[in-house]
Amino acid sequence: MTFEVDWISASIALYAAIVATGALALEIRRWVENGPKLSLSLMLTAQSTADYDLPGDERQKFILLTAVNSGNAPTTVTHIILHRYNSLFSRFRMRPSESWVVVKNSICPLPYTLEVAKIFHGQINHDSELVAHIKSGNLYVGVAVTHKKYPILLHVRPEGFHE
Repeated sequence: MTFEVDWISASIALYAAIVATGALALEIRRWVENGPKLSLSLMLTAQSTADYDLPGDERQKFILLTAVNSGNAPTTVTHIILHRYNSLFSRFRMRPSESWVVVKNSICPLPYTLEVAKIFHGQINHDSELVAHIKSGNLYVGVAVTHKKYPILLHVRPEGFHE
């Protein structure tokens, strides 16, 4: 029993299968990349220019949290959150040993609608307890947003902190 292969039909079918697979891959990529995308950054020892007339030891220092929406959809920032994790395993499980919510944010009022290509700034005032948590290296700062179940967190590295 012999089979005759029509090479033209087989090559057209192979070409169509390759193009369809590529189109499916592009559609999956577009689906994954769709929506808001936030990138966070921290300035650990920020100071306001309004405090420059005060002596150096009386100037209020704070952590400046910046969130940039580089996606293609808006989102709403609902809270600024601080978490302290005792171990990497507790961080992996999202089980903080302590949590705080920033109640008074003098830069951008909360909740804040973060449009596409816009910036959100948050302020966390320093106190002795916060400085101790920064120096321990177990502190994470982040934002709670409406498009995610868990907050978007950024690890506060003690190497970048100076009083």
